[in-house]
Amino acid sequence: MFGLKHLEAMLFSIIVIALIVRYLVKKDYEVKKVMIVFVSFFYIFELLKVAYFVFVEHRYPVSAYPFYLCSTPLYFMWILIFSKNEKILQMTKAAVFAIFLTAGVAALLYPSIIIGGNSSWTFSVDNIRPAISILFHTLMVTVPIYMIWTKYYVPKYKDVIYVEIVILIMIIIVSILNTTLDADFFFLNRGEGSPIRFLHDQHLFLFKTLTVFLHLIIIGGISVLSTFVYHKTKNH
Repeated sequence: MFGLKHLEAMLFSIIVIALIVRYLVKKDYEVKKVMIVFVSFFYIFELLKVAYFVFVEHRYPVSAYPFYLCSTPLYFMWILIFSKNEKILQMTKAAVFAIFLTAGVAALLYPSIIIGGNSSWTFSVDNIRPAISILFHTLMVTVPIYMIWTKYYVPKYKDVIYVEIVILIMIIIVSILNTTLDADFFFLNRGEGSPIRFLHDQHLFLFKTLTVFLHLIIIGGISVLSTFVYHKTKNH
């Protein structure tokens, strides 16, 4: 983590994001068609991950189930594609922008889980999962940048309310799944890979409460900050 392998992955992600967004903006494709392509790739990467577990590791652990914050593209993208309700669309756009950007950037900047144990990007089995994860999270960051660049989503300060509502609903659902499956989705159960994992053993209630608030504050903060930056740059 934070070595040459991580830096190479970051550079790759930045270049790919820039090239994809530049190409799509230049070609001016219909947004809905672009979203269909995006969600198709999200499912391809997810299926590749499942295939790796099943055929290489001969297992499919609960920790690989798609119920993490980074799994939201598998669900929310369909609302963007098919919903005709303007209120639901605006809420989903706000949530997609803030959640995708936060989770994608966080995973790429702090890849404690996704970077793998191998110290370099050699052609080995150990690098299959990390490569898939890097591609998935790179695409995850690409989507909100594309949305705002094409003005498909124009951020407003009130959107943070939508974002917080969506996060709270997801946390409730995920808490039920964590209890049912003895899982650690959203780092709410055991906090594996969480920067505040040290609180878990001695202050469990504080750990869980702080984890919930961190989700709300960080993702909500990204929504507000993005709105501020967008309108600042727009006025200049």
